[in-house]
Amino acid sequence: WFDVGASAVVGGATGGFGAEYKAGLQLSKFGSWVATHPKLITIGEMALTSAIDITGEGVQPVKFDDFSKRFAINLATFGLTELASNYTKKLVKNPVTDALIVTKDGIVLPKGANIPSEFIENPLRSGSYGIMENGTFFEKIRIDPGTLPGFKGPNFSHFHIDGGKKHIFDINKWPWWK
Repeated sequence: WFDVGASAVVGGATGGFGAEYKAGLQLSKFGSWVATHPKLITIGEMALTSAIDITGEGVQPVKFDDFSKRFAINLATFGLTELASNYTKKLVKNPVTDALIVTKDGIVLPKGANIPSEFIENPLRSGSYGIMENGTFFEKIRIDPGTLPGFKGPNFSHFHIDGGKKHIFDINKWPWWK
């Protein structure tokens, strides 16, 4: 009887874990589907909110004609918003690829811009690159971060060519593109 009792306890315990495991798998599949279908979820939410009224008296049913009108308006608004969003994305330039970014750890250049491999970084000034001739460093390019608003200097990242003082903000004037 001891073996039968022990088997019942172990079987009951592991049977519960098996059911929880299966339920977890189903929930993770549903979660993955939700994450990959956000527009369908939004449309479902629009249908639900079109079908009911939530008032101080609780949930009130909605007539089919009212539901149809509300759902059509929601779909039209959703469609126009998507259209406007996609159109706007085409008009707005990508600031990550259209600007110099200077971080505390280094410089991020736009795609296609590069610093020639024969240049070395100035050991005495970060963001300064050039060549060594007869033990003297000659700056070819210097990339500076913008100054904080309210402080002297330009508020945007910029670069200087050949040790010049001129601040160059136009990335199209970058001399070395791949």
